Amino acid sequence: MDRCISLEDDNSPMIGNNPTVGNNPISEGSVFARSKRHMSKKAAKELFQRNQVIEAKVYKFSNVLETFNQHLAEKEKKKDKREEKRIQAWQEMKELEIKRQEHEIRNEEHLIMTTNISHLDPQIKAYYIMRKNEIFAKWSANVSNPNYNFPLPPDE
Repeated sequence: MDRCISLEDDNSPMIGNNPTVGNNPISEGSVFARSKRHMSKKAAKELFQRNQVIEAKVYKFSNVLETFNQHLAEKEKKKDKREEKRIQAWQEMKELEIKRQEHEIRNEEHLIMTTNISHLDPQIKAYYIMRKNEIFAKWSANVSNPNYNFPLPPDE
């Protein structure tokens, strides 16, 4: 039965799909049996060769697809690594910016604390005294913090 081909159109029932009519096996004289005939050796050989070619193409395309999927996975890994590096660089840049701002603040505070205010007019003198008191209070509050480093003069 495996080597039989249908002479009917594609929508007609086949012996392989309908092995019985009712509960009785298909008889030799039935319509279904007459619509099928054994495949010749040549046709079987051609069918086998076509199947071999198709299987080879399927194998080749599956290899190509697998290679393509591996390439995509590698590309995605590289993209993820680039993104991680970008995020790390951004975080380092932010940390450096914070350190730069802290350094500028320390420089400004040091400048205010070391400015001679004896020759300034009373309003500016009052501003510098107020700022010196704020800076001193800030430094004094932070001295109790074990992670605090007392501000050193800026590097010149």
